[in-house]
Amino acid sequence: MKKYAALLICSLFAGTSCQPESISDEVEPIGQTVQVSFQVALRGEVTPFRQTRNMPEGLPSDPVASQAEEDEGNTGETAQPTTTLSWVEYALYSTDGELIHHIREEITLTPDGTASFSLEDKLTPGTYKACFLAHSVEDATFSEEDNLMTFPEIQDTFWGADEFEINAGEADASVPVTLTRAIAGIEFSPTDDVPAEVHHFHIETSGLYNTINLLDGTSSSASIEIPYTYTFTPEDKEEGKRVRQMIYSFVPAPEEEAESALIRTITLKAMQEDEELTPDPVRERTITNAPIYRNKITRYTGTLYTGGETLTDFILDLDTEWGETIEHPLDEIGE
Repeated sequence: MKKYAALLICSLFAGTSCQPESISDEVEPIGQTVQVSFQVALRGEVTPFRQTRNMPEGLPSDPVASQAEEDEGNTGETAQPTTTLSWVEYALYSTDGELIHHIREEITLTPDGTASFSLEDKLTPGTYKACFLAHSVEDATFSEEDNLMTFPEIQDTFWGADEFEINAGEADASVPVTLTRAIAGIEFSPTDDVPAEVHHFHIETSGLYNTINLLDGTSSSASIEIPYTYTFTPEDKEEGKRVRQMIYSFVPAPEEEAESALIRTITLKAMQEDEELTPDPVRERTITNAPIYRNKITRYTGTLYTGGETLTDFILDLDTEWGETIEHPLDEIGE
Protein backbone atom coordinates (compact mmCIF):
# COMPACT_ATOMS: atom_id res chain seq x y z
CA MET A 1 0.00 0.00 0.00
CA LYS A 2 1.19 3.49 -0.78
CA LYS A 3 2.02 5.29 2.43
CA TYR A 4 0.32 8.59 2.62
CA ALA A 5 2.11 11.68 3.75
CA ALA A 6 1.58 15.39 3.48
CA LEU A 7 4.38 17.31 1.81
CA LEU A 8 4.80 20.91 2.83
CA ILE A 9 6.95 22.88 0.43
CA CYS A 10 8.22 25.90 2.30
CA SER A 11 9.87 28.53 0.09
CA LEU A 12 12.06 30.98 1.91
CA PHE A 13 12.58 34.24 0.09
CA ALA A 14 15.38 36.30 1.62
CA GLY A 15 15.71 40.03 1.32
CA THR A 16 17.61 42.70 3.18
CA SER A 17 16.84 46.28 3.96
CA CYS A 18 18.77 48.87 2.01
CA GLN A 19 21.69 50.53 3.76
CA PRO A 20 22.56 54.14 2.94
CA GLU A 21 25.36 54.11 0.37
CA SER A 22 27.02 57.07 2.03
CA ILE A 23 27.58 55.04 5.20
CA SER A 24 28.56 51.56 4.00
CA ASP A 25 28.08 49.17 1.10
CA GLU A 26 28.11 46.15 3.45
CA VAL A 27 25.05 44.56 5.06
CA GLU A 28 25.26 44.49 8.83
CA PRO A 29 24.05 40.99 9.93
CA ILE A 30 23.00 42.22 13.35
CA GLY A 31 19.43 43.46 13.07
CA GLN A 32 19.02 42.28 9.49
CA THR A 33 15.69 40.60 8.83
CA VAL A 34 14.88 38.06 6.16
CA GLN A 35 11.40 37.83 4.68
CA VAL A 36 10.38 34.17 4.92
CA SER A 37 7.44 33.04 2.82
CA PHE A 38 6.03 29.57 3.51
CA GLN A 39 4.09 28.24 0.54
CA VAL A 40 2.44 25.10 1.86
CA ALA A 41 0.79 22.45 -0.29
CA LEU A 42 -1.00 19.31 0.89
CA ARG A 43 -1.27 16.67 -1.82
CA GLY A 44 -4.77 15.26 -2.31
CA GLU A 45 -3.77 11.68 -1.48
CA VAL A 46 -2.94 12.56 2.13
CA THR A 47 -6.61 12.80 3.06
CA PRO A 48 -7.79 9.18 3.47
CA PHE A 49 -6.38 6.41 5.61
CA ARG A 50 -7.11 4.01 2.76
CA GLN A 51 -9.69 3.83 0.03
CA THR A 52 -11.26 0.72 -1.48
CA ARG A 53 -13.55 0.09 -4.41
CA ASN A 54 -16.51 0.32 -2.03
CA MET A 55 -15.75 3.84 -0.89
CA PRO A 56 -18.76 6.05 -1.69
CA GLU A 57 -18.22 9.72 -2.40
CA GLY A 58 -19.30 12.56 -0.17
CA LEU A 59 -18.81 10.86 3.18
CA PRO A 60 -18.86 13.13 6.23
CA SER A 61 -15.84 13.77 8.43
CA ASP A 62 -14.70 10.84 10.49
CA PRO A 63 -15.08 9.07 12.84
CA VAL A 64 -17.93 7.41 10.99
CA ALA A 65 -19.07 3.93 10.13
CA SER A 66 -18.15 2.55 6.72
CA GLN A 67 -19.51 -0.30 4.64
CA ALA A 68 -17.90 -3.37 3.12
CA GLU A 69 -19.60 -5.99 1.03
CA GLU A 70 -19.92 -9.52 2.35
CA ASP A 71 -17.67 -10.99 -0.35
CA GLU A 72 -14.72 -9.03 1.02
CA GLY A 73 -14.72 -11.23 4.09
CA ASN A 74 -11.80 -10.44 6.38
CA THR A 75 -9.30 -9.63 3.66
CA GLY A 76 -8.09 -6.57 5.47
CA GLU A 77 -9.69 -4.17 3.00
CA THR A 78 -10.92 -1.16 4.94
CA ALA A 79 -13.34 1.38 3.52
CA GLN A 80 -12.27 4.64 5.13
CA PRO A 81 -14.10 7.96 5.15
CA THR A 82 -12.37 10.88 3.47
CA THR A 83 -10.67 13.11 6.01
CA THR A 84 -11.18 16.85 5.81
CA LEU A 85 -8.04 18.71 6.91
CA SER A 86 -9.18 22.24 7.74
CA TRP A 87 -6.42 23.78 9.84
CA VAL A 88 -2.64 23.92 10.04
CA GLU A 89 -0.86 24.87 13.24
CA TYR A 90 2.51 26.52 12.56
CA ALA A 91 4.95 26.95 15.45
CA LEU A 92 8.43 28.40 15.10
CA TYR A 93 11.09 27.47 17.65
CA SER A 94 14.72 28.26 18.30
CA THR A 95 17.09 25.29 18.19
CA ASP A 96 16.99 25.03 21.99
CA GLY A 97 13.20 24.53 21.89
CA GLU A 98 12.10 28.01 22.87
CA LEU A 99 8.82 29.02 21.23
CA ILE A 100 9.14 32.12 19.08
CA HIS A 101 5.53 32.22 17.94
CA HIS A 102 2.53 30.09 17.00
CA ILE A 103 0.04 30.73 14.19
CA ARG A 104 -3.08 28.84 13.07
CA GLU A 105 -3.94 28.97 9.37
CA GLU A 106 -7.09 27.75 7.66
CA ILE A 107 -6.55 25.40 4.74
CA THR A 108 -8.27 26.37 1.52
CA LEU A 109 -9.62 23.30 -0.25
CA THR A 110 -9.56 23.17 -4.04
CA PRO A 111 -11.96 21.20 -6.29
CA ASP A 112 -9.42 18.41 -6.78
CA GLY A 113 -9.13 17.87 -3.01
CA THR A 114 -5.72 19.46 -2.53
CA ALA A 115 -5.16 22.09 0.13
CA SER A 116 -2.83 25.03 0.45
CA PHE A 117 -2.06 28.13 2.47
CA SER A 118 0.68 30.71 2.70
CA LEU A 119 2.13 32.85 5.45
CA GLU A 120 5.12 35.12 5.89
CA ASP A 121 7.65 35.68 8.64
CA LYS A 122 10.45 38.16 9.20
CA LEU A 123 13.40 36.38 10.80
CA THR A 124 16.94 37.33 11.62
CA PRO A 125 19.71 35.05 10.33
CA GLY A 126 20.02 31.89 12.41
CA THR A 127 18.80 28.31 12.76
CA TYR A 128 15.15 27.57 13.49
CA LYS A 129 12.77 24.64 13.86
CA ALA A 130 9.41 24.90 12.10
CA CYS A 131 6.65 22.53 13.25
CA PHE A 132 3.33 21.89 11.53
CA LEU A 133 0.15 20.04 12.53
CA ALA A 134 -2.68 19.53 10.03
CA HIS A 135 -6.12 18.63 11.44
CA SER A 136 -9.84 19.40 11.22
CA VAL A 137 -10.87 20.18 14.81
CA GLU A 138 -11.58 23.89 15.18
CA ASP A 139 -11.87 23.72 18.98
CA ALA A 140 -8.38 22.25 19.44
CA THR A 141 -6.25 24.48 21.69
CA PHE A 142 -2.51 25.20 21.99
CA SER A 143 -0.61 25.81 25.23
CA GLU A 144 2.55 27.89 24.94
CA GLU A 145 3.70 26.65 28.36
CA ASP A 146 4.10 23.00 27.38
CA ASN A 147 3.67 23.12 23.56
CA LEU A 148 0.66 20.77 23.79
CA MET A 149 -2.22 20.75 21.34
CA THR A 150 -5.34 19.44 23.12
CA PHE A 151 -8.29 18.02 21.18
CA PRO A 152 -11.90 17.74 22.44
CA GLU A 153 -12.48 15.20 19.64
CA ILE A 154 -10.01 13.21 17.57
CA GLN A 155 -9.93 12.99 13.81
CA ASP A 156 -7.22 12.32 11.25
CA THR A 157 -4.13 14.39 12.11
CA PHE A 158 -0.68 14.82 10.57
CA TRP A 159 2.50 16.23 12.16
CA GLY A 160 5.91 17.17 10.79
CA ALA A 161 8.90 19.39 11.57
CA ASP A 162 12.27 20.38 10.21
CA GLU A 163 15.18 22.64 11.09
CA PHE A 164 16.35 25.27 8.62
CA GLU A 165 19.00 27.96 8.56
CA ILE A 166 18.75 31.50 7.29
CA ASN A 167 22.03 33.09 6.27
CA ALA A 168 22.77 36.79 6.13
CA GLY A 169 22.28 38.10 2.62
CA GLU A 170 20.58 34.91 1.43
CA ALA A 171 18.56 35.36 -1.76
CA ASP A 172 16.14 32.48 -1.31
CA ALA A 173 15.95 28.91 0.02
CA SER A 174 13.38 26.13 0.35
CA VAL A 175 12.70 23.62 3.13
CA PRO A 176 10.56 20.51 2.41
CA VAL A 177 8.71 19.19 5.48
CA THR A 178 6.92 15.82 5.36
CA LEU A 179 3.87 15.34 7.58
CA THR A 180 3.12 11.82 8.79
CA ARG A 181 -0.01 10.52 10.47
CA ALA A 182 0.05 11.21 14.21
CA ILE A 183 -2.85 9.02 15.36
CA ALA A 184 -3.92 5.39 15.65
CA GLY A 185 -7.10 3.90 14.21
CA ILE A 186 -9.20 1.34 16.08
CA GLU A 187 -11.64 -0.45 13.80
CA PHE A 188 -14.43 -2.91 14.60
CA SER A 189 -15.23 -5.14 11.64
CA PRO A 190 -18.41 -7.25 11.91
CA THR A 191 -18.96 -10.78 10.66
CA ASP A 192 -22.75 -10.32 10.92
CA ASP A 193 -25.46 -8.23 9.30
CA VAL A 194 -27.25 -5.48 11.21
CA PRO A 195 -30.52 -6.94 12.56
CA ALA A 196 -33.76 -5.06 11.97
CA GLU A 197 -34.20 -4.33 15.68
CA VAL A 198 -30.78 -2.67 16.09
CA HIS A 199 -31.11 1.09 15.72
CA HIS A 200 -27.71 2.46 16.71
CA PHE A 201 -24.25 1.49 17.94
CA HIS A 202 -22.34 2.87 20.94
CA ILE A 203 -18.62 2.81 21.61
CA GLU A 204 -17.48 3.84 25.08
CA THR A 205 -13.86 3.87 26.23
CA SER A 206 -11.90 4.37 29.42
CA GLY A 207 -10.42 7.36 27.62
CA LEU A 208 -8.82 8.27 24.30
CA TYR A 209 -5.47 10.06 24.30
CA ASN A 210 -6.10 13.59 23.09
CA THR A 211 -2.85 15.59 23.14
CA ILE A 212 0.19 16.01 20.91
CA ASN A 213 3.33 18.06 21.51
CA LEU A 214 3.74 20.48 18.63
CA LEU A 215 7.51 20.70 19.18
CA ASP A 216 8.41 17.02 19.01
CA GLY A 217 5.24 15.21 17.90
CA THR A 218 4.93 13.08 21.05
CA SER A 219 1.68 12.50 22.94
CA SER A 220 1.10 12.53 26.68
CA SER A 221 -0.91 10.07 28.74
CA ALA A 222 -3.75 12.61 29.14
CA SER A 223 -7.05 11.18 27.96
CA ILE A 224 -10.75 12.02 27.83
CA GLU A 225 -13.95 10.07 27.31
CA ILE A 226 -15.27 10.58 23.79
CA PRO A 227 -18.51 8.61 23.37
CA TYR A 228 -19.25 7.47 19.83
CA THR A 229 -22.71 6.75 18.44
CA TYR A 230 -23.63 5.68 14.93
CA THR A 231 -27.29 5.44 13.81
CA PHE A 232 -27.89 2.83 11.13
CA THR A 233 -29.58 3.70 7.85
CA PRO A 234 -31.98 1.39 5.95
CA GLU A 235 -29.14 0.69 3.49
CA ASP A 236 -26.94 -0.49 6.37
CA LYS A 237 -29.44 -3.28 7.07
CA GLU A 238 -29.40 -4.74 3.59
CA GLU A 239 -28.34 -8.37 3.43
CA GLY A 240 -24.61 -8.81 3.03
CA LYS A 241 -23.63 -5.39 4.32
CA ARG A 242 -20.80 -5.23 6.80
CA VAL A 243 -20.94 -1.90 8.63
CA ARG A 244 -17.60 -1.20 10.25
CA GLN A 245 -16.93 1.32 13.00
CA MET A 246 -13.78 3.42 13.48
CA ILE A 247 -12.44 5.60 16.30
CA TYR A 248 -9.11 7.40 16.57
CA SER A 249 -6.62 8.15 19.35
CA PHE A 250 -3.26 9.80 19.73
CA VAL A 251 -0.55 7.40 20.92
CA PRO A 252 1.61 8.08 23.99
CA ALA A 253 4.83 6.21 24.73
CA PRO A 254 4.04 2.73 26.11
CA GLU A 255 4.48 2.06 29.78
CA GLU A 256 7.71 0.44 30.91
CA GLU A 257 8.21 -3.04 29.39
CA ALA A 258 4.92 -2.75 27.47
CA GLU A 259 4.93 -3.51 23.74
CA SER A 260 2.48 -0.76 22.89
CA ALA A 261 0.27 1.95 24.32
CA LEU A 262 -3.11 0.63 25.45
CA ILE A 263 -6.71 1.71 25.77
CA ARG A 264 -7.76 0.03 28.99
CA THR A 265 -11.40 -0.70 28.12
CA ILE A 266 -13.60 -0.37 25.06
CA THR A 267 -17.29 -1.26 25.38
CA LEU A 268 -19.37 -1.94 22.27
CA LYS A 269 -23.18 -1.84 22.41
CA ALA A 270 -25.74 -2.57 19.71
CA MET A 271 -28.89 -0.80 20.89
CA GLN A 272 -32.57 -0.65 20.02
CA GLU A 273 -34.18 2.71 19.23
CA ASP A 274 -35.76 3.62 22.58
CA GLU A 275 -33.13 3.11 25.28
CA GLU A 276 -35.56 4.14 28.04
CA LEU A 277 -38.01 1.38 27.20
CA THR A 278 -35.35 -1.15 26.16
CA PRO A 279 -32.19 -0.18 28.07
CA ASP A 280 -30.48 -3.55 27.61
CA PRO A 281 -28.31 -3.78 24.50
CA VAL A 282 -29.05 -6.38 21.85
CA ARG A 283 -25.38 -7.21 22.07
CA GLU A 284 -22.62 -5.87 24.33
CA ARG A 285 -18.93 -6.60 24.35
CA THR A 286 -16.05 -5.15 26.41
CA ILE A 287 -12.47 -5.35 25.21
CA THR A 288 -9.63 -4.78 27.67
CA ASN A 289 -6.12 -3.49 27.02
CA ALA A 290 -6.57 -2.75 23.33
CA PRO A 291 -3.13 -2.06 21.78
CA ILE A 292 -2.73 1.06 19.62
CA TYR A 293 0.09 2.03 17.29
CA ARG A 294 0.80 5.34 15.61
CA ASN A 295 -0.10 5.34 11.91
CA LYS A 296 -1.56 1.82 12.15
CA ILE A 297 -5.06 0.38 12.39
CA THR A 298 -5.86 -2.10 15.14
CA ARG A 299 -8.78 -4.10 13.77
CA TYR A 300 -11.16 -6.28 15.78
CA THR A 301 -13.25 -8.75 13.78
CA GLY A 302 -16.24 -10.63 15.19
CA THR A 303 -19.97 -10.52 15.93
CA LEU A 304 -20.98 -6.94 16.72
CA TYR A 305 -24.73 -6.62 16.26
CA THR A 306 -26.52 -9.97 16.62
CA GLY A 307 -27.70 -11.16 20.02
CA GLY A 308 -27.23 -14.71 21.32
CA GLU A 309 -24.31 -17.06 21.46
CA THR A 310 -21.92 -17.63 18.60
CA LEU A 311 -19.13 -20.12 18.05
CA THR A 312 -16.83 -17.69 16.27
CA ASP A 313 -13.72 -16.20 17.83
CA PHE A 314 -13.23 -12.48 18.25
CA ILE A 315 -9.98 -11.77 16.40
CA LEU A 316 -7.61 -8.86 16.90
CA ASP A 317 -5.10 -8.11 14.18
CA LEU A 318 -2.91 -5.25 13.06
CA ASP A 319 -3.46 -3.98 9.52
CA THR A 320 -0.78 -5.63 7.38
CA GLU A 321 -0.66 -2.68 5.03
CA TRP A 322 0.41 -0.42 7.88
CA GLY A 323 3.06 -2.67 9.42
CA GLU A 324 3.62 -6.04 11.01
CA THR A 325 0.62 -8.19 11.91
CA ILE A 326 -0.33 -9.28 15.39
CA GLU A 327 -3.14 -11.69 16.16
CA HIS A 328 -4.85 -12.41 19.45
CA PRO A 329 -7.98 -14.60 19.69
CA LEU A 330 -10.57 -13.75 22.31
CA ASP A 331 -13.34 -16.05 23.50
CA GLU A 332 -16.71 -14.96 22.19
CA ILE A 333 -19.20 -13.90 24.85
CA GLY A 334 -22.83 -14.30 23.84
CA GLU A 335 -25.79 -12.57 25.34
